[in-house]
Amino acid sequence: MEYRVKYIGLLITSLALLAGGCQKIQRLKTPRSEVVGLRLTEQTEAGVRLEMLLAIHNPNDVSLPLKQAQYTVTLEQMGTFTFNKAANLTLPAEGMQTLMFAAAFATDGQDISGFAWQAYGSVAYELPGEIRDLLTEYGVPLPTTNFRASGWLQ
Repeated sequence: MEYRVKYIGLLITSLALLAGGCQKIQRLKTPRSEVVGLRLTEQTEAGVRLEMLLAIHNPNDVSLPLKQAQYTVTLEQMGTFTFNKAANLTLPAEGMQTLMFAAAFATDGQDISGFAWQAYGSVAYELPGEIRDLLTEYGVPLPTTNFRASGWLQ
């Protein structure tokens, strides 16, 4: 039965694409993500808070709603911090949006200057149009822009 439902969904989607004469279907480019940096924003005897800035560039002439972000930050000798969060922003047409992601690590008062870090993740965005609504209804995941960077804390 589940196979039949998915097959019907695929058939409906295919027909909608073929009948797209009434609606212009444009090919969109994937937005480009770039980690601008990672910095120490707070330090106590117990731990540290780091903030990563991510710039996302939209090369398209339509705005794209950003929906969900997931990211991982690894700090040398301190472990890994992973988080999912709702983005709830719009990437303007032919524009840029900057996102801030926080990570916290227990350091027990240890100085972490010069420690190596790595960060990676993805941001899901929504394509415009009714076809995307149909794909979402049938469980097709949103497209994402991925990022990866590394460096040393200063």
